[in-house]
Amino acid sequence: MVRHRVLLHVDFSAFEDDNAYFLGGRLLFTGRHVRDFGLAMEKIVKKIPTSLWGVASDKLVDLVLNSANGERMPSDLAKTILFYWQRDQLATEIGLQRLMEAAMILEPEKTIGVIDELGLHELVIMLRETVKL
Repeated sequence: MVRHRVLLHVDFSAFEDDNAYFLGGRLLFTGRHVRDFGLAMEKIVKKIPTSLWGVASDKLVDLVLNSANGERMPSDLAKTILFYWQRDQLATEIGLQRLMEAAMILEPEKTIGVIDELGLHELVIMLRETVKL
């Protein structure tokens, strides 16, 4: 089965239009299922202990840079990650959120593997529910 996700950046913060929901500047929908990965990644990253932020950041950067699915990366997300990298902020909460979002877009199964390697089993469950792997 092929699953398609549509991601469209919009300038609105929140509103509903028939079956589409615009939240936090992103529209995500697959039929009736509405998912905002940005908000999901925010909740997940908040559960990563700060002592693991550096290791998680390094592993996610490697995963994103070595992905064969680079064409899936939205250009605005790539620019945001570059912005945080230039300021040495990838190992911060917001930097990890953007890295996690990119990693889940490019390599969801490998990203879940990285989080599992870090011993964050509760987050593995949350990530699996997010993408329904």
